[in-house]
Amino acid sequence: MPDKSLGRIENKYTLRIKISGSGLADDGYKWRKYGQKSIKNSPNPRSYYRCTNPRCNAKKQVEKSMDDPETLIVTYEGLHLHYTYSHFLPSSPMEYSHTPKKAKIQTS
Repeated sequence: MPDKSLGRIENKYTLRIKISGSGLADDGYKWRKYGQKSIKNSPNPRSYYRCTNPRCNAKKQVEKSMDDPETLIVTYEGLHLHYTYSHFLPSSPMEYSHTPKKAKIQTS
């Protein structure tokens, strides 16, 4: 019987990230939470997320570090098949500035 894992590339890696001011680790992608469960021997739960892009199969797991409560342990699985959402945002607010045109009013 052929091994189903052959030919399948699994991209899985873990990062330790300091918590930002919002309490989240912003990586530029949009995520939808689909689960959470308690972890044995840990006071903190683990949350499960999927990328919101319908064509993307990327997932991540997020939990607080037991060693440092200001650090998140984020495990990514799969690759994003699209750019980050921050890629489409302007680097400065001036990029979107424009001079509005006055509407022409026709009278008969």
